[in-house]
Amino acid sequence: MVNWKFKTYKQFVANATKEDHLALWVVGLLFEMMGLLYKRNLAPLDLLDDMLSGNLIRAWERSEPAILGMRQALHEPQVGEWFEYLYRAMQKRLAKIARERHA
Repeated sequence: MVNWKFKTYKQFVANATKEDHLALWVVGLLFEMMGLLYKRNLAPLDLLDDMLSGNLIRAWERSEPAILGMRQALHEPQVGEWFEYLYRAMQKRLAKIARERHA
């Protein structure tokens, strides 16, 4: 996923290999579970930051077009919802930390 250049769901569908599809499901599921743990207050955001923030951000930003496209194509708005939820929470956390460092 690190090298993905898909800008749209259409590009993903047209050009993704079987390995790309598998990577999307495996990596997506990992971050989906982490996001649900965070949402349910079972894993604090600072712990998740220490464990996986860099990978989370890269993975979401590379897979976002595919995930958002899948939501529409499958008529399933919950596809990747906790992955996205965690990504958005992490972005807010990292922005706050950056502001505090520069204050």
